[in-house]
Amino acid sequence: MDTPMGQSTVGEILPLLIIIGVLFLLIIFCIRMFILTSRAKAQGKKKRQELIASGVINMTVASHMAGLPLAEGTSCNIYEYENKILFKANGSDFTLTKEKITDISIKTDAEITNQYVSSVGGAVAGAVLFGPLGAIVGGRAKKKKSKTVYRYLIFTYMKEATVDYISFDVTNTFIQAMKICGNFKNKPSGAKVSVEL
Repeated sequence: MDTPMGQSTVGEILPLLIIIGVLFLLIIFCIRMFILTSRAKAQGKKKRQELIASGVINMTVASHMAGLPLAEGTSCNIYEYENKILFKANGSDFTLTKEKITDISIKTDAEITNQYVSSVGGAVAGAVLFGPLGAIVGGRAKKKKSKTVYRYLIFTYMKEATVDYISFDVTNTFIQAMKICGNFKNKPSGAKVSVEL
């Protein structure tokens, strides 16, 4: 390793060669990531354009809580159209026409618990007000130790002659859920939206 190479030895040049090799690999990695990211963005843009062309006004992804024949926590795509809301999960599609919707609201778990659940019968009281979601959140009221604020998107609608609910956890997609609420609020039919933070 101490063989002279010009004025430097191989032992002196070796760390420099290793650094150059690592930098070269890092540059290759960055270029590859840039190409993959660009492709993903282009595919995402194409998909958004296809959705807009099919009539989608807004779209979000949320975890199902209650109201659909799906397990709690199932990831759902929620598509808002001019006249309906489409829920897609696990290869199944569920459609809720906007004429059946009486309210769209976003509530926090604290609001559901504080406003509607004040006793041991919290799950029962919550169920009366927000259907299965109220029972789920109300039943957890005494156990909660976390400071995380969970937000739920709640669709209130008429199912035959009774009021029913479909709810989703939108804690991580709150902004997109707010857009769906905002569109419902501005709907000419006079239906209302309530969003409480």
